[in-house]
Amino acid sequence: MQRAFKLTSKSELYAIFYALKKNKPAIISLGVIIILCLTAVLADFLAPRDPAEQNLDYRLKPPNTDYLLGTDELGRCILSRIIYGSRVSLIVGIISVSVSLGIGITVGCIAGYFGGKIGTILMTLVDITLSFPGLVLAIGFAALLGPGINNVMLALSLVGWPPYARVIRGETLALREKQFISASKAIGESGLYIVLHHIIPNIISAAIVMATLGMGWAIISEAGLSFIGLGIAPPESSWGLMISTGRLYFLYSPHTIIFPCLFLSLTILSFNILGDGLRDALDPRLRIR
Repeated sequence: MQRAFKLTSKSELYAIFYALKKNKPAIISLGVIIILCLTAVLADFLAPRDPAEQNLDYRLKPPNTDYLLGTDELGRCILSRIIYGSRVSLIVGIISVSVSLGIGITVGCIAGYFGGKIGTILMTLVDITLSFPGLVLAIGFAALLGPGINNVMLALSLVGWPPYARVIRGETLALREKQFISASKAIGESGLYIVLHHIIPNIISAAIVMATLGMGWAIISEAGLSFIGLGIAPPESSWGLMISTGRLYFLYSPHTIIFPCLFLSLTILSFNILGDGLRDALDPRLRIR
């Protein structure tokens, strides 16, 4: 009896690793993300200065030996603020994507496997939510909740789960017709047991890919909310907040906006490329070449 693709055996994990290793852009992106994570964790040790420390005598200084990436309009070290901003971006991304993925898997599995009126109601809610642009809806929730990192994560979680639910429901509907699911029903396994032990393990690969790609969306959404004043509030460091204030001085101090934009773009690009690489590595059909 043929089972669906499942991330359980060592041979399968090795095949995934080998396929990912052959994808050089994905490996480079993974390296960038690892460096970014280490930077965020070790920000207290890597940042040359306190990110909130002001020195008006050195405001808007270009990159130099004392300030490697220059200073902003208040004389704060841009490098230090970028390093601490990476911590904010990763925390927002990881937590909001994790919450969205958890809700999406729960809703998708219920709607896909059990169906019925509850499934119809849940998917109607998904369709209604997806009818609004994600960032616009996030702005609405953020405006209602107010600025702050916790409210940003909550707003992004409330907006981010419907796409996961729709994809997981589709995967669940396909798995529900497999022979091993029918065999599980025949031997008397409960619906909850089948979902937890057969459905979820077989959809985890799709969930991983979506979560990786979702990280880029969450990070750029946090930056967008901070840019318009609905995200991270001063004096906290946020790449979006740095870009928002730096744009006022772009013509004569372009470094105030260039460096935060570069780090933001590199981070989002790395997550997107890694997500594409994982999609190829996790699909056995794409590995056979």
